[in-house]
Amino acid sequence: MSTAKLKFNWLWPEIVDIETAQRAAKYGYWAAIWIVGFSAVVATIAIAISTVFDFLDDGVYLDTALFAVVAWRIKQTSG
Repeated sequence: MSTAKLKFNWLWPEIVDIETAQRAAKYGYWAAIWIVGFSAVVATIAIAISTVFDFLDDGVYLDTALFAVVAWRIKQTSG
């Protein structure tokens, strides 16, 4: 195995059996959860301080909700 392959294995894990597939799904779930949390914080700050984040609007909450659904579905199908 090359060093580059080992270095980015967490980013795109090799799936060879059910256990590695479930581990990859868990990574996807936690990535979606991180996006939900980060987006919610940024959206709340953007609405509270509208002069700083003029380019963000209430649509960020829709994106956050969609990623929450993605995270929920990944969690449901990976179990």
